[in-house]
Amino acid sequence: MLSTYLSYGTSFKSGGFNTRYNAPTADNLPVPFDKEQVATGEIGVKADLADKLRVNAAAFASRYEDMQLIFRQGVVPLLFNAGSASIDGVEVEFTYRHGQHRAGGPERGGDLYHRGRYP
Repeated sequence: MLSTYLSYGTSFKSGGFNTRYNAPTADNLPVPFDKEQVATGEIGVKADLADKLRVNAAAFASRYEDMQLIFRQGVVPLLFNAGSASIDGVEVEFTYRHGQHRAGGPERGGDLYHRGRYP
């Protein structure tokens, strides 16, 4: 049996204002931060090969704009926009079921390649 899938989605974290400080800002106004936006896509396959082997594989990518990060200023955490970033990767996993006369469970394994970039 062979199954494939494709997904795409977008999301955001709203912007706001930093209101906690070690010392007040020069104009005594809260420092704003913009919303973070992300677009994510994934394509994959799930395959049962013969009766004993199952293989799953997927490739994915995410693109961030105005990524929000926390920066500590003294003991106070502040949110700020750090710019764009991306995350890409591929993952593969397998399950191999031995014959019924072997003791123990199935053999399992997998691997992942993951790359994050922040220009």
